[in-house]
Amino acid sequence: AIKAMKETQPAAASLLAVRQSIQSSLDLAEVLNIASAERRQAVRVFLQVDPSDPMYKYHSGGIIETLEKLLVEFVEDKRVLDEDWAVTKKSYEDTIASLKQKLDENALAMDQLESDIEELKGEIAEARETLVNAEATLKDDQLYMK
Repeated sequence: AIKAMKETQPAAASLLAVRQSIQSSLDLAEVLNIASAERRQAVRVFLQVDPSDPMYKYHSGGIIETLEKLLVEFVEDKRVLDEDWAVTKKSYEDTIASLKQKLDENALAMDQLESDIEELKGEIAEARETLVNAEATLKDDQLYMK
């Protein structure tokens, strides 16, 4: 819109095109809440001017200045939001990596525990066999002693 206003003559058709471009930019600024209310009001006043009115004179200096200030504000706000997003994204990626590492560690621990369980089952079976043999020997010895 700024470029169009600087490069064009005050023809009604070109002013209407600029007006539509500015209106869409203003709508975007309003939705994102990135322009002050004072700046938005200044742009709204500009949009209310009828370029086909013979009383209208093309005075673009203040309008271009306002649009350039808005552009600076938008660019700065976008830079800040991009920085915030980079921090948020880094935090997200670090959290995901940490959780994946914990999952891998837990999977290894579970595998080790399953191996330990199998080993302990074997030891329990051996201990039962030894106990059964000892009980049998005890019974045999008791019978022998009678």
